[in-house]
Amino acid sequence: MEPVSTYFLSDLPTRKQFVEALIDRGIDPNSPAGVWLTQATAYHRHAWRVRTATDAAVAWAVEAVGTADRLTVAAIALADRFGQLRHPAFAGCGTGDRGRRDGPAWDAAIAEAAIRVAGHFGVLRATPEGAVVYHDGPDTLTLQPELIPAALLRAIAAEGMRRCVGLPDEVSGVGMDVQPPDLPNWAAAYNRYAC
Repeated sequence: MEPVSTYFLSDLPTRKQFVEALIDRGIDPNSPAGVWLTQATAYHRHAWRVRTATDAAVAWAVEAVGTADRLTVAAIALADRFGQLRHPAFAGCGTGDRGRRDGPAWDAAIAEAAIRVAGHFGVLRATPEGAVVYHDGPDTLTLQPELIPAALLRAIAAEGMRRCVGLPDEVSGVGMDVQPPDLPNWAAAYNRYAC
């Protein structure tokens, strides 16, 4: 029998790696013990993804706009909640594809990263000029295409229009300053960020 590594299995970043490590140790991952171990260590994998997502947003912000302040990093993570595409900051997180098997796990980690950085989610709103802004208490950040890709800005504007006309939210858990009279602002933002 080969020697078993002494590192903690809970430190493995993906479920797939964890299951492979169980098999390497002769534990059937579908046995009651294997299922229990996989479930018991899930939070550790989530915490690793949150740290990875935070680090990715910080690194991308510094590279793209020269700053990684709390508001910028939170806005990047929040913008990732919209549309079908991942924000480029998170391309290296898992498969980097929201539609793949690991997409929901990374969605949750990226959302938690935004909350941990900002303390909470701020509020998105559109200005009469068609700019999308992220408002967090006394601080406001105008979301520009160099920070948030135009396709994501357009998806945010589409959600604003949906809410203004009374359609159900497509993106839940995201604060948006939306009233029916704001529809022209959100429409201007949608047009401004046309792909």
